Amino acid sequence: MKSVIYFFAATVFLVAHFCYGANQIEELTAKATTGDANAQYELAQIYARGQQVERNDVEAFKWYLKAAQNGHLEAQFRVGKCFFYGKGIEVDKSMGVQWFQSAGEKNHVESQYEVGQCFFLGRGVEKNHAEAAKWFEKAAGNGMSGAMFSLAEIYVGSDPTLRDPAKALKWYMETARAGDPYAQFLIAKMYEDGEGLPKNFAESKRWYQKSAEKDFKQSQTKLGEFYAKGIGMEEPDPIEAYIWYTLARPPLGQDATIEAALKALRIQLSKEQITAAEKRAVSYRKQFKIEDMATTINDFAK
Repeated sequence: MKSVIYFFAATVFLVAHFCYGANQIEELTAKATTGDANAQYELAQIYARGQQVERNDVEAFKWYLKAAQNGHLEAQFRVGKCFFYGKGIEVDKSMGVQWFQSAGEKNHVESQYEVGQCFFLGRGVEKNHAEAAKWFEKAAGNGMSGAMFSLAEIYVGSDPTLRDPAKALKWYMETARAGDPYAQFLIAKMYEDGEGLPKNFAESKRWYQKSAEKDFKQSQTKLGEFYAKGIGMEEPDPIEAYIWYTLARPPLGQDATIEAALKALRIQLSKEQITAAEKRAVSYRKQFKIEDMATTINDFAK
């Protein structure tokens, strides 16, 4: 039922956002010509995506720029991208950074993150990790998990002058709490190894579980190990172990460690238990795909 709902939502979204008739485009162009920033931005999107018109990056940039000059923050971000990657205009990374900063200073979170990346990597500006951290802090404060993770990487020691283990841990934890599966894996590993956090197998299992449920393969493998050995729980659960090792299998090829673990578990389980576990693994995998589709739709809507 849930998959049907997501499919219907996806269909409605695509129809609503990508179907423009000739009359609608004419009306939008007329509004854009009068200086309506929202219409200018929407028209730019039409040309950028080739919706009911031939894709035209030059025309898209023209309307993005007009909207940006009229204060449209998303358009300012898009103009920055155009300058950065040469879409409809010659590459000028320095100008791209200026547009990112313009929107970022007005609290546009993606622009704040881009400015941070530019200073961190030295793209369009001189490399400056302290300045990068400042912009990542702004984006992190607005809830962007990528910026939180970048802050953690800075403070963990990518720049020795800014190394701060306490701040690194804080931002790894914030990223994990925001739902990032890799950060959740790292927190689980810290609890497992007792590095940066007190050793706590129950907490480690909890974070591996969160990450594994987002289809993060390394966490699925660790969760299989925890269930097989009874780590962080009262006793082993070979059925759950079999499920998570099955899910951890790579889509192509084989992993010798996983296959050996599954072989050992088959000795402990009956044929009926193995069949039931495999069915549950299939069900989980479908759920991962549904949630991934929902995330993609939400991201595209932005």
